[in-house]
Amino acid sequence: MHWVETQEDFDHAAAEGKCVAFESQGTAMLEFPEGIGQEPILRIEMQVFSAKQLYFLKRELYRGFTFNEIKHLHDGRSSEIVMDLHEMRELAQRLSELDIKNQIITD
Repeated sequence: MHWVETQEDFDHAAAEGKCVAFESQGTAMLEFPEGIGQEPILRIEMQVFSAKQLYFLKRELYRGFTFNEIKHLHDGRSSEIVMDLHEMRELAQRLSELDIKNQIITD
């Protein structure tokens, strides 16, 4: 991903087929040039987790993290994960079964 600040930088990066990030009205944005596909993303929404939910997240996604670090990751924002779409769908279903809010984002 490449940070761009001007339209010229954006056009140059897009011509090379690069994924770009830029600021739009005070908000950081991520965009793929036209014709370039985006990998599917699994977004785990911001929420307060139960002990059972935290245990699942630690076991399945955040193996190197402490429970407090996992909670801190989700205190102020959602978390996004990129992985194989089939695995992502299975994980999304298990998250939903545990009432962990999630969303698969594709093109």
